[in-house]
Amino acid sequence: MEEPLIPNQLTVVRPCPALPLPLCNQCHKPVDRLVYYYDHDVDEWVLIAKCHGKSERVTMTAEILESCDTGTISMGDAFKAIPELT
Repeated sequence: MEEPLIPNQLTVVRPCPALPLPLCNQCHKPVDRLVYYYDHDVDEWVLIAKCHGKSERVTMTAEILESCDTGTISMGDAFKAIPELT
């Protein structure tokens, strides 16, 4: 069973308005939708990119997102294959 998109205990606000939408690695355009929420149970931000009927979920700590206004972090490509570690 697929996990619910947004759990019960959450705060839904845009974590960093300065960050643009991630780019879809398939069509090289901004993703169709970005869902984000703060999960109080694990004390992390959850970001879910949606495009082409697929979803990709990443988590970040609040400390990481606090630096978004300084330009030290940026959105990467969504749905990009990650090579396996050997």
